[in-house]
Amino acid sequence: MRPKQLARIGTFYLHEAVLDVLLEHHSTGYGLGPTEISLRAGIYKDSEKGAGTFANALVSGCLSELMGQNRVERRAKQKGGKETGWCLTHKEYLRRRDDDA
Repeated sequence: MRPKQLARIGTFYLHEAVLDVLLEHHSTGYGLGPTEISLRAGIYKDSEKGAGTFANALVSGCLSELMGQNRVERRAKQKGGKETGWCLTHKEYLRRRDDDA
């Protein structure tokens, strides 16, 4: 396989990991930040010194691409809060949820 093909496959799986984390969190009605997404997806672990910045950059890049595809959107991280996080768009949630949900 060529490097560009591998990069496309890797990007696909990173996007899927981010979307799966947001799907699991969807029922709260609030957004998640890149660090929280990184931790929940296993991209970043607290004990890895210096890895947090890299993991945040990876997840932030994924979120930007996914927003451009109208699959994620910004939402408050808590009720009445000014800080925003990320969540699935309603259309993406309907596409991803289990059939019996």
